[in-house]
Amino acid sequence: MLIAALATAGCKPDSSSTEGTTQQTSQQATSGQATGNGTGTPEAAATLASVFPGSDDEHGSGPTIHMPQVRAHEPATGNVAINSPGAQQPQPQQNLVYQGTSNGRGGLKGTNCLSPHPPNPCTATIEHTPEQPGPYSGKLVITSADGTTTTYPVVGFAVGDTTSTPPPPTSQAPTSQAPTTTAPSTPSKPTTTPPSPTQDGTLTP
Repeated sequence: MLIAALATAGCKPDSSSTEGTTQQTSQQATSGQATGNGTGTPEAAATLASVFPGSDDEHGSGPTIHMPQVRAHEPATGNVAINSPGAQQPQPQQNLVYQGTSNGRGGLKGTNCLSPHPPNPCTATIEHTPEQPGPYSGKLVITSADGTTTTYPVVGFAVGDTTSTPPPPTSQAPTSQAPTTTAPSTPSKPTTTPPSPTQDGTLTP
């Protein structure tokens, strides 16, 4: 009987050990979920526009966002303030995506709109790098907490690279020298000796 009791006690699971393992796994899952929300720090950039997803939604499209003018191959960045009107503690946005649609590439550099407790307004930093001079465009797609999706057109303009080195000047053909002309010399006047008189008074030529 004593041996059976000891054996039964040895096989009983340790509830405190199991509880500790469960709590540790739960904390790891919560930590991983928070990391997966994609919380990032917005860049220190100028605010391009303030938008109100849902309120300014017109057939799924919002007002146009204008990016700053840059030179080709240089990134243009700017912040967009995303508001949640009437919400003291807004819910995080489901998703934010920026895509370049013409002349270059772009992306979302940072945002605090996806954090578990976002500020109101929250901020999203977008970036676009045009590949050549001229207009460029993109779109910012915001999916709100209620599943509403609003697309905001983004436009900008790129100028040419003014720092390029000008081509070297082409070699010029040597200019031919004009022939030098000497003025004709003035002919010298012949000197004549007057005839001398002879003894009889006649002139000798």
